[in-house]
Amino acid sequence: MEKILSQMKKWIGGVHMRPMTYERQGIKPKMDWFAMLVFTTLTLCVLGMISYYVYVRINTATLFAVPSDASGTQVTIDEKLLKQVIDTLDTRASLQASQASTTPPDPSL
Repeated sequence: MEKILSQMKKWIGGVHMRPMTYERQGIKPKMDWFAMLVFTTLTLCVLGMISYYVYVRINTATLFAVPSDASGTQVTIDEKLLKQVIDTLDTRASLQASQASTTPPDPSL
């Protein structure tokens, strides 16, 4: 048993922890931060230019250009039908006013 313990101590004694360094693993924090800063700056600049372009296009009304007369026809109102609808709504309102207040109001009014 002592032989095994001495071998383990010898093996553990040969393995020692070296301090972690950035150079040994190729990690360079300055370069990482610089890359993140450059990427963020470029992204913000591109987004700013796109936002300004869209703002100018909307402000000059050229982004969503719609022809002024898309239908090409004049809208006419059927006065007879309009008068009939108004009369129907008035009739409903008068019936609702004459009924008891326990019924819910007509939502179409």
